[in-house]
Amino acid sequence: MEKYESFQMSIGRKRRTFVQYDYRHTDGELFSCVKPTLDECRRLRDEWIKAKEDRL
Repeated sequence: MEKYESFQMSIGRKRRTFVQYDYRHTDGELFSCVKPTLDECRRLRDEWIKAKEDRL
């Protein structure tokens, strides 16, 4: 199950938008990250899932 929320943060004089992303794997383990885009979060999630599967 995935949940995500975007938010803005000021860095110096610039305002940047980020995405807080959480993914709960079917085994109950939680993956969480903050990145500028949802696509980037999902790419990292996919890499995390692949690494989990490679360990098994």
